[in-house]
Amino acid sequence: MVEVATIGHVLYDIRCYVDEFPKPDKTSFIQSSIRGGGGGSAANVAASLKLLGHDSAFIGNVGTDRHGKYLIHDLHRHGVDTRGVNIVSGDTGVSIVLVNKRAEVEVVQMLGVSEPIKGIDENIIREAKALHMTSCNVDALLKAGAVARKAGLLITFDPGRSISRLGTKRLAQVLKYSDYLIVNRHELAHLTGMNDTVKAARKVAKAFDVTCVIKAGKEPVIVEGRSSFTSPPFKVKPVDTIGAGDAFCSGLLAGMLEGETLENSVRLANAVAAAKVMLRGARPHLKREEIEEKFGV
Repeated sequence: MVEVATIGHVLYDIRCYVDEFPKPDKTSFIQSSIRGGGGGSAANVAASLKLLGHDSAFIGNVGTDRHGKYLIHDLHRHGVDTRGVNIVSGDTGVSIVLVNKRAEVEVVQMLGVSEPIKGIDENIIREAKALHMTSCNVDALLKAGAVARKAGLLITFDPGRSISRLGTKRLAQVLKYSDYLIVNRHELAHLTGMNDTVKAARKVAKAFDVTCVIKAGKEPVIVEGRSSFTSPPFKVKPVDTIGAGDAFCSGLLAGMLEGETLENSVRLANAVAAAKVMLRGARPHLKREEIEEKFGV
């Protein structure tokens, strides 16, 4: 049985580890072999949840090319339910990811057939306990959110950079469907037009009856809504921060599905994110027991 359905993108990541990010008329050098693999926020969360011991399903599009075939196989390899994957004629979405020696990331994307998501298997959502919505076309988010709300699911929403720019007015109904809004400081500023993170979070929480969870990397996580607290990150030496926010979301969902308090769920989320940034790639590699042992969660 599926516990969490995720909706959004699955992309083929091409990762380059460079000395410095490129600048105009300058050359940057790749420091190790170029790597390829599965990415995309919704797919990352689904794969990570399986590693944490929770059954997951992914809803989204792939193309008819070799990248699409690879990504479906990769989701199967992670144990993710792929009934909700639509195979669409055209090119699968691709991300070119640059990671510098400080583990900072820059991304260039071609979404290809990743959007719009039109075919949504509603039964996958109805049989789940939670729906995790990520960046994709608003119509798909509205449809999935409506089905999940009617079925009484826990609903989390991580809009990412691009969808956050649409603002609260355009995303109002999606926010009303959501129990938790998971964003970073920059995304919240784009979403609200406000630079004061706490005030912006409180405004959104009050307007849409949603709990805001503000991911913060090296800074404490801020939670505003039905609960209000901060949670410090675990101190580790980062190697690659791509997918850290998705790892955080998977840990948060895992904790809440297991009946943990929100504070403990955020602590687990911080641990999963910390485990992710210690290794290369868009998805965590450490198993649940390894994360628990290393971080004491």
